[in-house]
Amino acid sequence: MGHTHYWSVKNQLDSDSFGKAQKDCKTICDILKNKHDIHIQAEYNDDDPPLFGDNLIKFNGMGDDGCETFFISLYETGYSFCKTARQYYDLAVQCCLLILHHYFQENFVISSDGNKKDWNKAVNLVNVAFTSEYKVEHIKK
Repeated sequence: MGHTHYWSVKNQLDSDSFGKAQKDCKTICDILKNKHDIHIQAEYNDDDPPLFGDNLIKFNGMGDDGCETFFISLYETGYSFCKTARQYYDLAVQCCLLILHHYFQENFVISSDGNKKDWNKAVNLVNVAFTSEYKVEHIKK
């Protein structure tokens, strides 16, 4: 069954903010691994570690727990998506999308097949990890 998250980048992302966002994404994914047993890797069929670099974020679930690769580049603009099929790594995708929206606001618009209540766990995790004011209202339906 399909379950997809979407995002739109209006203008090229700022490299300094992207660097901060990718570090926060790595931090939240480490928390998910250590406290929630949610493991990610570069591709579902490639056990290389996930990529959190100065100009990209790339990861997927492991093996049968993967679906489409979550990939965001500093240099890409426009519309993109990641089908997670509600696999375990879906929570990592949601958290990273919230973090990216936090750093880029209206330049990084999120929408999803899920309802806003489907984002509550991600919002809570990110708020606890970063003591911020992430809100589910940022997700468009």
